[in-house]
Amino acid sequence: MKTHFKKIVLALLVAEFVFTGVLWVGIFASKMPYVFGMESKAQFYAKLTDNNGYPVFEYINKNIPPDSVIFFFRESRGYLGDRDYIVGLPTDQKIVDYSKIKSEQDFYGQLKANNVTHILINIKIDFYKPQAVVTRRQEPFSQDQQEIMDRLLEKYSVLLTENNGVYLYRLK
Repeated sequence: MKTHFKKIVLALLVAEFVFTGVLWVGIFASKMPYVFGMESKAQFYAKLTDNNGYPVFEYINKNIPPDSVIFFFRESRGYLGDRDYIVGLPTDQKIVDYSKIKSEQDFYGQLKANNVTHILINIKIDFYKPQAVVTRRQEPFSQDQQEIMDRLLEKYSVLLTENNGVYLYRLK
């Protein structure tokens, strides 16, 4: 009986190791060329399907001054860039008070008061897509906030670069 039990346990362990190995390959195989230096950071990010806008962040790292502050509107992945940033999600920061923004001038004034020099917008992330009525969203953007931002960009900014729905503006 003991040898029969040992064979069953051994078979289960082998099956677990095989399953774990297949799972590991499925998760990490696409990352290995980057880990081993066979592809660049840009090539790695280009393969991802998460609308990360890496070419815009590459532009930021190479072209805007080191003392710049970027306001992320409808984006939250600041780790891709090497500049200071403010994530503009209403519930994740206390720098910009959306309740006091009634016009593009109000928004612009708050950004300038916080030394913001650039605005980055990613229109491809559905989670941050503005909606007419914000209900039960963890990090909402209303359609009104988007319209105010659109007017602010039209009046107070210059488009520097765009890639696949990720836009970088310089504030005037």
